[in-house]
Amino acid sequence: RVRRQRQMCIRDSAGDVPLLKIGSYIPFISTFFMPFRTINGYATGLESWGSLAIAVLFTIVGTVLIARIYASLILQTDDLGPWKTIKRALSYR
Repeated sequence: RVRRQRQMCIRDSAGDVPLLKIGSYIPFISTFFMPFRTINGYATGLESWGSLAIAVLFTIVGTVLIARIYASLILQTDDLGPWKTIKRALSYR
């Protein structure tokens, strides 16, 4: 019985941990933290939708950037060396 009460106290105070609040908005780890906070009532629906919007926006921007860099790396036929190749890929538009 004491053990169960102790676990309940730890679980109940987990919503107040700043790490969970911050992690709920970081794209790669928000998929783990935000559902936990929402299910336990520590986050509102608006916070959940905001976290989802950040993750979707991050995915779109990341995909566009990676597509540009990938195209510039794959379409090269000359041998410049690794540093010049990376520099060229990052400056490709």
